[in-house]
Amino acid sequence: MKKIALLLLMFVAFQVSAQDFHFLPKIGLNLANMTNSDGSMKPGLNVGVAAEFPINPQFSVEPGIYYSMQGVKESEGGISGKIKNDYINIPIYAKAYLYNGFYAFAGPQFGFLARSKASASYNGTDISVNSKDAFKTFDFALGIGVGYQFDLGLLVSMNYNIGFTNTLSDGDITLNGNSMNWDGEKSRNGVAISTSVGDSEISACRYKIRQASILKRIGFEEHSNAYPFFYAARHYKSRILIIASSVLIPIFAT
Repeated sequence: MKKIALLLLMFVAFQVSAQDFHFLPKIGLNLANMTNSDGSMKPGLNVGVAAEFPINPQFSVEPGIYYSMQGVKESEGGISGKIKNDYINIPIYAKAYLYNGFYAFAGPQFGFLARSKASASYNGTDISVNSKDAFKTFDFALGIGVGYQFDLGLLVSMNYNIGFTNTLSDGDITLNGNSMNWDGEKSRNGVAISTSVGDSEISACRYKIRQASILKRIGFEEHSNAYPFFYAARHYKSRILIIASSVLIPIFAT
């Protein structure tokens, strides 16, 4: 049985290594929260890059690395507070193309706390402290989502992350010179909605091939080498959308 499992792993590894992988730069918006809190969802930026390894035309493996702004917002009795927890997230998704450009994906996500800040505001007075010691450095979650990949290379996706680990530190911690303890409380990360836009060379290559075949079909076979110009013009529009998103999304994430 072990030999069969090893052979299967070797086969998958060979298939992945035999295919070209493609980088997918992405930028998106998080709506994050933390369990066991009365807070509301906190918007934040989610930016990074993934690499897609095709196994066959319908399935691929997509690992990635992202800088993700998470946390929670709370407001009570005239006091407004916010916890900003920034993570380096590394998801490893299994990706299935369902119909045309529609796809679904799911897989584990490993998170590493990079930065934490707790802030509060009351009667015009603002206080902000480094709160990294109050939270554990490692987080594990499951991500599931769907997306659509356009022929021009533009892709859009939406996913939901379910945290499985307690994010609160154990034992006594010190914040701004004051000692405190979570007293056994537990809280998990939850990214209710994470939307992103990106750029994929896989679809772009498919589009170039399709353009060449169209030119040949309509009787311009001798000019089929002109398809890169059609591709460049259309793919340029995709790049403009990516640039526009990279400007607009951080505005909504603040």
